[in-house]
Parts: sequence; C-alpha cells; structure tokens
Amino acid sequence: MLKPISAFIPRKLTVINRLIIRLGNGQQFSMCILQEQLPQIFRITAIEATLLPDSTYEINASIFHEKAQLDVQWNTSQIDNRLAVNQLVSIRWKGKLAENSGKIIISRLAPVEIPSVSVNLLDTIPANWCQDKEGLQRLRKLVDLLSADYKKVFNTIFWNSNSLYALLSSPSFISTVERCERVMKSEYKFFIDIEQTVLMLLVNATSKQSVSEVIIDQIVDANITQKHSDRSECWTILLMSLDY
Repeated sequence: MLKPISAFIPRKLTVINRLIIRLGNGQQFSMCILQEQLPQIFRITAIEATLLPDSTYEINASIFHEKAQLDVQWNTSQIDNRLAVNQLVSIRWKGKLAENSGKIIISRLAPVEIPSVSVNLLDTIPANWCQDKEGLQRLRKLVDLLSADYKKVFNTIFWNSNSLYALLSSPSFISTVERCERVMKSEYKFFIDIEQTVLMLLVNATSKQSVSEVIIDQIVDANITQKHSDRSECWTILLMSLDY
C-alpha cells in the first residue's frame, strides 16, 4: 500500500511533498529517501522540554532551513544545554519513520559546533532575523560564489549566531552587500584578492569586538599553529580580519 509522505511529515516540509513512501517492509528505504532529500544542517527556532512522570524529558523543537522546516520530538534522560534557539544542529534519526501530533519522532538533535564548508549559513536564517529579504537573497548568492577556502573562513567567523545576526541587522547591511557585489564583478580592478576584500567588507559591517572574539576563540579551539601549513592561508585571512 502506498501513502503520501505528507501523512508522516508536517505540512511545513515542502521540498519532498511529492515523494511517496512505502509502508511496512519499506520503512528503512523510506528513511534513506528522507535523509537524502533533507538538508544536513538546520537552525533551532524554538525548543522546550517537558519533565515526564518517569523522570525523563520530552523535547519538542522547531528547526529551520530554507528548503525544509520541521517540528521534531524525542525523549531523553538528560537535557543537552547546548541545544538552544539559534543553535545549528543536525538530526539523528531513529530506525523508522514515526510522528506524534505532527512532529517527527527522532533520536535527538546534535549541536553542530565545528564550522562546515558544505552549508551556506544564509540558508538557515529564519524570517524574523532579517527584514530585507532581497538583501538576504543577494548575500546568499555572494556566499555561494566564494571558493571553498573563503567559504570556510566566512563560516568560521559567522558560525556564531550573534555574529551572523549582527551582520544581517547592521544599518550598513544592504550597502555592504552592494559593495561586495561591485567587488565580485571586478569593477574595482585594484583589488588584489577579490574574495578577501568581500570578506573584509562583511566583517567590518558587524560588531568588530564580537567578531574578533569569535575569530580568536575559533583559532584557539582548533589549536591552529604554524605547523598546520595546510590551513595556514585560511587562518592567516582570519587573523588579518582583526586588523581594522
């Protein structure tokens, strides 16, 4: 018997509405389809914990990505204090699809604390973060144009939600985006490194102190030293970001 995936997944999910899942022996196959279609990283937009009679906790959370918005639920014996609104997370799935009152039952949400180059952070921005939707879309395209090394630098600086919010809420946000677009179009021929210039413009549109602290924390956490020659160029750019 075939049944639309919407019977299991909340209506918020739009990216795979037309997928069909197979019940019974096809549950494992269905999980594979679901995991392949969904983004790997989401941002928490709401989360609450309820203490149950057996002294465990029921956790309900809403998570956001531009391609999919999900309500999820899981049970745990201990609360993970790292899970909070605006935290980037990945889903740890159970072995089969299940739902409860429109919420997908999962094993848990895992905080993603190490910056990943595979995600465009602008895809994880909920609606209440930025009123300028056009500007947000333009910045998303700019980040997509960055090479992997520079995208890694961007994600390292702005993985911290406070730093990213500071950029998007900056009074100079849209003018900064416009300047970045002009640089990427090579209208300023005297720039030696276009991508580095774009990164500097974005950093300078934020709270300098908060960004500086993030950069230092990331370098310390990663234990970056001169012997890490394969990463030296990437982290040199980060250090240069402090010189303004």
